Amino acid sequence: MGTNSIQRVSATQGAQFEKFTKEASKDYENLIGNILNGTITTEEQRERENFRISNKTFEVLSDEYRTLADKKNKTPEEIQRMKDMYKNGFLNFGESYINYVDSVHGNKDNKLTENEFVKSQVDPSMSDEISPDEQKVMARNVFAHLDMNKDGKADKKEVAAMMSLFDMSIGHNGDKPGKVDGKIKVVDYSGRSMNLVKPSSENGGSAMDTLMQTMYNFLFGNE
Repeated sequence: MGTNSIQRVSATQGAQFEKFTKEASKDYENLIGNILNGTITTEEQRERENFRISNKTFEVLSDEYRTLADKKNKTPEEIQRMKDMYKNGFLNFGESYINYVDSVHGNKDNKLTENEFVKSQVDPSMSDEISPDEQKVMARNVFAHLDMNKDGKADKKEVAAMMSLFDMSIGHNGDKPGKVDGKIKVVDYSGRSMNLVKPSSENGGSAMDTLMQTMYNFLFGNE
């Protein structure tokens, strides 16, 4: 099997995640449109549709992880296995995302630079709401949070930390704040993204820097 074939396989999860995020944006756009055009006329309809959209999930980890996580009286070995499953699952996800973005928007060297990331985040279909220039500024802010060691590239550990941040519940729709289960909900992805697009000099942006470091330490400790 050639190198390109391996890259395409490893990039699958990253491609699926980008599709998930774009569909979430489109769902919210359609919801607003349906409210404005009168298709949705009641608060009950709006809340029901918002709940449906916000609870869509992207599964990073399999049910095997959640079964083990829910088990009572876990042995030390099971606790370690659970931690390893979470770390390795998000590490693989981070690598897959890098491979995907680099294969579509980069030079196919399996590294993620700021320019490559910014290219991946500009969506011409959103230009009526957010101009391409504004989208680029927001994407650069996200990358600044992502590039934790400020070397100009995002490695798989840094991307894994961001993806696990999306997994951390913001506490909506009955979820416990801070809960992680290997399933990224639209509501949590959208909630974190609202602050990730802010620079570190602003309140929400500075909070993302802290949370990114928290999730990095949670995954990798002193590695």
